[in-house]
Amino acid sequence: DLPRFFTPSVLSLPQRKSDFVSLTKNLTEVFLQSTDDKVLQNTAFSLSFLCKDDHARTMEAKTSVKKTLCELRDRILFHLSTSPDNETDNEQDELDTPIRKSPRRKGLPMSLEPLISDSEDCISTAHNSKELDKEYALCFNLKRIGTLGKRFYLSDYMDNGDDENEHVELLCNYISDGLSHRLRTYNAKKEESDDNETSDSVTEASIWESQDTRLPKMTARVVYEGLQFLLSVAVWRVKMIQEENRLIVEEDELMIVSQPNEQDKNSELEVGDDVIRLRDRLIALVELCFEQHLITNDDEEEEDLYSPAQREWSESIQEIGGLIASDLRSLFIKEWSNADSAFLRAAAIKEDSRLIGGYVRYFLSREMEMLRNNEHLENEDVTSARALLLPMGRSIASNWKLGNRREAGHVLAHITGSGSTASEVVDALSRLLKKVEPVRLLEAHMASLRLCYDAW
Repeated sequence: DLPRFFTPSVLSLPQRKSDFVSLTKNLTEVFLQSTDDKVLQNTAFSLSFLCKDDHARTMEAKTSVKKTLCELRDRILFHLSTSPDNETDNEQDELDTPIRKSPRRKGLPMSLEPLISDSEDCISTAHNSKELDKEYALCFNLKRIGTLGKRFYLSDYMDNGDDENEHVELLCNYISDGLSHRLRTYNAKKEESDDNETSDSVTEASIWESQDTRLPKMTARVVYEGLQFLLSVAVWRVKMIQEENRLIVEEDELMIVSQPNEQDKNSELEVGDDVIRLRDRLIALVELCFEQHLITNDDEEEEDLYSPAQREWSESIQEIGGLIASDLRSLFIKEWSNADSAFLRAAAIKEDSRLIGGYVRYFLSREMEMLRNNEHLENEDVTSARALLLPMGRSIASNWKLGNRREAGHVLAHITGSGSTASEVVDALSRLLKKVEPVRLLEAHMASLRLCYDAW
């Protein structure tokens, strides 16, 4: 970390230039070698602080960040391009970047999402598998570039190409294709195959026939970090377009609005084309996550069709999909469909039934274990209760004026009988929804009663 009262201007003197260059070099080396969440976040904050335009060494700091981003991009492209059966190798030439293999990193961060945690045994023998090594390196390089992507928009520092937004979009396309390939390859559903088996089906069989579950766990990490990176790029682009077109107005700001003509609306929409494409890619990836759902076996005497590793993969990927779906619905809210801005109308997720249905299906498959059991536990599982309720509650609150009553009914059903944590979350959500649309909340309670009666 930088000192609390560090002032970059003290390094503006010519004799201090070497000290500043040494400082940025050490920060970038730490960032490229670390896998710890806290270290990455603090280092990214320090680099973004040094890049602010308020001292004479800003260009040196931006150059250092640019080199770091290019290094991370090269590593990610290398590990994606060496994936078996990857159909997106031709995009490598379009990016026109030198590819350098990243060194092997040891040790996992102490703080990762609990839904995709690994055991120490899985880490200690990671070098035994080249495929696992590749996924391991890809995961943490995605994590590093995603950490920087949450601090500033990457196009301000990415090189190669006159249209910087197009270059970032191409990188996002490459990453999303790699994630899509992994989700399709690891789909554990047993479906009837034709006589002519494809290479994907052979790969799928070989993955799940192995007793080693480390590779699916690490691939789940890759999917999570990749989706987080794509989402951060989408957030920055939406923010930039809203500011450029003055679509955000403060409460105390008096604004005289003139009616835009058709030419202004079309130009505004063209500016956000890349956002719409990225949004559609994210939705497609989330839907692939929800397709990993496996039917539960109610008969304990009957042999389960799926292995414990397949079920663990299915639950992890669906939870990841639920988190990203909630963020997407909170970012591209349905209410934008009635906005005057052409970009907001186009960006709004008007048809979210598949996103809602996918997470509700996962929610129902896990509510008994993660919520209802808390009522009978002496020490309830607070983390599980929040992990299941908060994503759905956030997306409901963001879209409540046009919200789905049945979706809200599933959450409202846990106002009692699921532990104190669930009751607090649902109670807080109810108070918020009542302020926005009280009549719709009453209808949601009626839907909750019907759902509980049907399941009784």
